[in-house]
Formats: sequence, C-alpha cells, structure tokens
Amino acid sequence: GVEGVGHHGVSPAIASIAQSCQQHVIYEHQVLRTMLTHMNAVKFSNALVMLARFLSPKKVLFVEGSSFPTDKVHRYAPDDTKREFGLYNINWLYDQAKIVNMDIKFLHLTRDFYRTVASHPEFDGTFEKHAEVLHDYLWYIDTEYRSIEAKESGLWRQIKYEWFTEMDNCTALAAAIVDFMGWSECNLSQACAILREDLRPPTPRTVNETEYV
Repeated sequence: GVEGVGHHGVSPAIASIAQSCQQHVIYEHQVLRTMLTHMNAVKFSNALVMLARFLSPKKVLFVEGSSFPTDKVHRYAPDDTKREFGLYNINWLYDQAKIVNMDIKFLHLTRDFYRTVASHPEFDGTFEKHAEVLHDYLWYIDTEYRSIEAKESGLWRQIKYEWFTEMDNCTALAAAIVDFMGWSECNLSQACAILREDLRPPTPRTVNETEYV
C-alpha cells in the first residue's frame, strides 16, 4: 500500500496469524530484498529455492512488503521508471515466484485516505501535493493488480488498516485471511490474543488546515 497506511502495525499482525498456522515466517530477508530491489532474477529465484529447501519440511511464508513510494529517487517518476525499481514492480515479483513454482498472494493494505495523507502531512511540501503523490501511487498499484489478475485471478485481496485497530471481530478477520492464504492447522484464538495485546487503538481524526476534509 501507499505510505502512511500502517504497514508497521499490520505486517506483524499478518505474521502472527501465519505463525498460529504453523508457518515459519521470513520477513523481508536481507538477501532476498537486495535481489528484489535490483531485480536480479537468477539470484532471487535461487535464494528462494535454497531457503525453502533449508527449512524443509517446515511450511515457509516469505513476507515482502513495501510502502509506495519508499524511496526519493522514484517518488515523482512515471510508471515505466517505477517498474525499473524492484520494490515497485509487483508484476516482476509474481513472475519470479511462478518460475520456481511457489504460491504467491498479495494483500493490498488501505486506510482512510485523509488519515493516510495526514500521517506525513509535511511530505512533498504541502498536504495537497502529498495527497496527489499518494493518489498517483494508488493508480499505479491498481495497474499492477490488473496486470497480475489478467494472468491469474484470485491472488489479490484488499485489507483495511481500520480492521486491525478494532479487535472485536478479530477471529472473523483472522479466519478470512487464513482462508484467502490457504493456510491450515491454525490456532486463531492464540493469534487474536497476541494481536489484542500488540495492536494499538485508532487515533482520533484531526482536521488539518487544508481543502481536503
């Protein structure tokens, strides 16, 4: 998702749910991330296979997440230039996983757009400009989604940050994620106990001095 949607809170929550399903979670592995960033297809695929074999027979979940934008160089770049940077080229990541016959799923994290922009209102000079940058990246993510969906349907789900700040429906939320990911042997009660302890409550929505309300 775009920057400001709450990756740092939700990513560990997804990992906790995965671990409750006996998944060995590898989160943003340094070698994999370097190969992904530079789009080194051979080394990236080889690293995936070697890590999976080393951990066999465990069920392994590789978690790769990134906020859009995540670097200064490509912040205002056109879409074709964005795709030259591995962390933005979601379609390339899909292709590499398929080359080595690994299952891959995408969770697109979203949030109330005003709160998303207000998370970093000083970015890009003004609140309005920051909103425009994030809006452009939302369109870019949608373009990548449609490209992958044309190859294989059912691999993409949108999840909302707000779902993870209201834990009354935690079991249903965790069950929906488990069903989408295709996991089994899960202890959702254990996962929700961890989430209720670790996740912080939602922050009040305060109005910035801007035309966007």
